Amino acid sequence: MGNISAVLRKVPGSLYYSFPSMSIIIGVAVLKPGQRGPSAPPFGQMKEQLLARINDRSATVGVIGLGYVGLPLAVEFARAGFHVIGFDVSQRVCDTLNGGSSHIQDVSSDEVAAFVASGHFRATTVASDLAAADALSIAVPTPLGKTHDPDMSYVQAAAATVAQVAHPGLLGEQP
Repeated sequence: MGNISAVLRKVPGSLYYSFPSMSIIIGVAVLKPGQRGPSAPPFGQMKEQLLARINDRSATVGVIGLGYVGLPLAVEFARAGFHVIGFDVSQRVCDTLNGGSSHIQDVSSDEVAAFVASGHFRATTVASDLAAADALSIAVPTPLGKTHDPDMSYVQAAAATVAQVAHPGLLGEQP
């Protein structure tokens, strides 16, 4: 967990919370009250703007990892009316999804095709595309190694991606 913490703490104005018993990491990239970035509005204004975008469904949600957890999560956000940017390291997965087909049994290709066609979902391997997101969720695997310890390298890579695209007002979490 220490490496992930170090990456997330590099995000200006971020807060970092860890709940190891549930393998959950939440990184919220917002400026702290009273703190201002070069062109960032006051904290309260950023919060109100984000809440308004969430309420009127104009917020863009980014999901990092489009596997058996991330894709259903992305589809639920799209079903709720949000625009969703799905990020995965696999070009094959992104091409399949952008072509309107699902690679996950629990998500129908018809749903994926409808959300792609409506512009509510798109998949990408380009990390910088996530900079357009108002909120990010990390849904990457943590497979167990030989000693039954979780391999956190996928989470570390996702946290590094978040650090690259983080901006004031960005809300992020790992389910």
